[in-house]
Amino acid sequence: MDLRIQNKSISKAFWFLGLLFSGLIITSCDKNRVYDQYCTIPDMAWHMDSTYRFDVIIMDSINPHNILLNIRHGGNYPYRNLILFVNIHFPNEKQLVDTVNCILADQTGKWYGKGWGSLYSNTIMYKRRIRFPVNGNYTIAVQHAMRDPVLSAINNIGIRIEKSE
Repeated sequence: MDLRIQNKSISKAFWFLGLLFSGLIITSCDKNRVYDQYCTIPDMAWHMDSTYRFDVIIMDSINPHNILLNIRHGGNYPYRNLILFVNIHFPNEKQLVDTVNCILADQTGKWYGKGWGSLYSNTIMYKRRIRFPVNGNYTIAVQHAMRDPVLSAINNIGIRIEKSE
C-alpha cells in the first residue's frame, strides 16, 4: 500500500514538473513580448473613478513597437463595446491622452475574442509600429469611459507591448 501511495506522489510530481516545463517553453517562445501584465478588477465591478496603472521600462527607443489592450469580460457584459481613456506618461514628463473604443461583439451580439465558459478575452490593437521617444519608465493608466458609474462584468484589463515585425 505504501508503495502505491509513493508511486502516485512521484507520478504527480513528474506531471507537475512537465506542466511547469511546458509552460516555461511556451512563454519563452514569445520573443516579441516586451511587457504583458493584467490587473484584476475586484468583483468584476469597474468603478468609474478607478484607474489601473502599468509601469513599463522601455530600453529601446529605436525599433517600432505595438501597444495592445487586453480585456477579459464576462458573457453577461451589457454592451458591445468598451470605451477607455488611456494616458501614457513618458519619462520626460510628457503625456499622451487617448480615448479608445474597443469593439467586443458584432451587431448580433456575438462576442469577439477567445472564450471559455462565460469569460471572453480580447486583444485590441491600440498603437501600431510606434517608437518610444526616450528610454526609461513609462506609466500607462487606463480608466473606463462608459456612462455607468460601476461597469459590471469586466474581469481584467491588461497592457501588452511587443516588438513590431
